[in-house]
Amino acid sequence: MTLMRKFSLQNDDAYAKVFSTKRQKVASSQTKFGSARFNKHELMADILSAGKRAARLTTTRRLRKPAHGKIILGPRATSSLLRAALGAAICVDNIFDSFLRNRMNKTIGPRQLNLSDDGELEGGRFSSKFDAEGVRRQRTQLIERGVLTNCISDVVSGHLAKVASTGNASRGKDWDHRVVTSTSPTNLVMGPGRKELEDLVAESEKAVVLTDMNCNADSSSRQVNCIIEAGYLVKSRDVKSDFTNAIVILDLPGLFRNIREVGADTICSYDVTCPSIELAETTVYPFH
Repeated sequence: MTLMRKFSLQNDDAYAKVFSTKRQKVASSQTKFGSARFNKHELMADILSAGKRAARLTTTRRLRKPAHGKIILGPRATSSLLRAALGAAICVDNIFDSFLRNRMNKTIGPRQLNLSDDGELEGGRFSSKFDAEGVRRQRTQLIERGVLTNCISDVVSGHLAKVASTGNASRGKDWDHRVVTSTSPTNLVMGPGRKELEDLVAESEKAVVLTDMNCNADSSSRQVNCIIEAGYLVKSRDVKSDFTNAIVILDLPGLFRNIREVGADTICSYDVTCPSIELAETTVYPFH
């Protein structure tokens, strides 16, 4: 183990010790804000996670050359990918022009893939009793056992598509009543699988693990571009090096088909609740 790697692990341990006592004190405490409930224990866990990531970034460096292998996305990276890929595509007024066109009631991913939009999720970022048109919020199953089963709609878009509203009318994040309503997801929730992120990494002879990234979907080219903020390379089941400032380009039509495994380490990142996922082999490129 290199000296810099030891330094990173020591920082992780230091952050764990600092927050362990406070985390125990607030483990059962909750506070109410608006229509959502926030667990203080989860908030402290997020602070601990941020501290670990900050410590790890002190030892990272830019990716020097392209890295090829199967891709493992941590929960935060998965949430960014889902938000970019499905944020607009899953809406009824966009789905027929998106990569999901003509895929309704067809298999688009593995059987362990389950995804829903849950406007009633307890503690959800955009949970509420009613949407911006006064329609009751609900839980809508979008993908079930790999099959695309539904999309989301509001009253106007649903009327045009001849489907009922799913309670997904929005006036933006600030609920500005001067803004015309539009269809928008509430809280995307991906069902957990069987393995933790550590297990997926331990079983990999060679992999590229991405823990934090920002994604932007390009509907015209049917691609999603992801700028990687934190990741590391795995060779012979051992972490070789941390890196940052890289890019990976994923094909939207084949995105869900390329999921090989769904993890069990579910976290909530803003408006997306999801675990780690393992994708088929692809290439990560340096980004300057």
